[in-house]
Order: sequence, then structure tokens, then C-alpha cells
Amino acid sequence: MKVLTTITDPQYQPRTDFSAYERFWLKYMNDERDLPFIHLLTRIHLILLPWIVLMFLPIVQGWYWWLLYIPYAYVAQSYFKGRFGLMFHCMCHRPLFKKDYSWLHTYVTWVIAPIFGNTPETYFAHHIIMHHVENNMEEDASSTLHYQRDNPVHFLKYFFRFITMGFVDTFMYLFHRTRK
Repeated sequence: MKVLTTITDPQYQPRTDFSAYERFWLKYMNDERDLPFIHLLTRIHLILLPWIVLMFLPIVQGWYWWLLYIPYAYVAQSYFKGRFGLMFHCMCHRPLFKKDYSWLHTYVTWVIAPIFGNTPETYFAHHIIMHHVENNMEEDASSTLHYQRDNPVHFLKYFFRFITMGFVDTFMYLFHRTRK
């Protein structure tokens, strides 16, 4: 039998030295451990949103637009997208904001999430209402059971099926089980 060693995973250490900005947001949040999400959302609002607005203004056209878009696409996709995806996943599992401020979750879902390719409300419906309930088994419309995960061809089959039929599959799953 294998002897297990001492667990060395990092443990959360409660803080007492919050900045004024953090103290402001803690009034609206359920858990202080989620402050990194607030910092991420702040960076998205300060960096990406002005960039997006600038690209939609009619004063930026032609190759100037591409000079703005290329670095934007790199920063949005390489720096922010993965971080946002993890944050949004966590927000769907455990609400970030207190019940009286749930409109902030709606704002993130409807305004910020589409910047990263998430259509409003579909991530929650797919991931929480179907995928977690069915636990990736046969009834899960996006189950990976029939795919060999280390096979690039299987990955492409799954990817294109999900990209083309994912919404329909999720909708039909919810419709047949009368889940809202």
C-alpha cells in the first residue's frame, strides 16, 4: 500500500488588511476569498472595455482598426479568456454576489461573458443544469464518454459536434426534462 505524505496544498489565510477598494466590494460579495475575481473584473473593465469601445468608434478605420484589433485579440484571448472562464465557472457554482446584488451576476453574464464567447445564460444551463446533473454519462448531451480524449480526431469530432449542435442538444435536454 502506498504511504500518503502530508497534504501540502495551500490553505486560505483570512486577511485583515483590505484596501478601501476591496472593503467597498466586500459589502456586495458572499465570500472574501473571491476578491481575485473582483480584481479580474476590474482589469477587464479598465483594459478591455475601453479598447472595445475604441474599436467600434467610426474614427478608427482601415488598417488603424487592425492596429488596435491585433493586440486586443492577443491580450483578450491569451491573458483574460482563461482567467475569465475559470472565474465564470466558479460564479456559476457559487454565487459571487449577495442575493440583493444578483443583478451584478446578470451584468457579468450578459455584458462581460459575451466578450469571451459565452452566450448569455447558456453556460449555466449547459454546465450546471445538464452536465453536472448527468455527470458526463449517457444522458448528458455533451458527454465525452464515446470519445478517446487523447485522440486529435476524436477531439475534432467532439468540438465540431459541440460547436454546431451544442445549443440544440442543451435546449432539447432541458425541454424534454421540463427544466428552466
